[in-house]
Amino acid sequence: MLLENLEWNDEYRIGHDKVDDEHKYLFGIANDILNAGDDKNHIKELIKKLILYTRTHFLNEQNYMKSINYYDLEKHIEFHKQILNNLNNFFS
Repeated sequence: MLLENLEWNDEYRIGHDKVDDEHKYLFGIANDILNAGDDKNHIKELIKKLILYTRTHFLNEQNYMKSINYYDLEKHIEFHKQILNNLNNFFS
């Protein structure tokens, strides 16, 4: 059974092309997972791909946020840590 895809909306754009493109790519990986069917090994590989790419993306996003002196950077970094912990729980 296929689930409904997540749709990128330009309202999600932050105005930084690299970060926005990475967000779009994450949507693509999530949609691949939603549409992977019942193949548990394939789903597991897609989740691993999501985790690895999310780690890279978060570092890039945090570096960008530092470069613009984002006012709430520490809170956002903690939010990223929570997301990664939740993703890593798939394999524990």
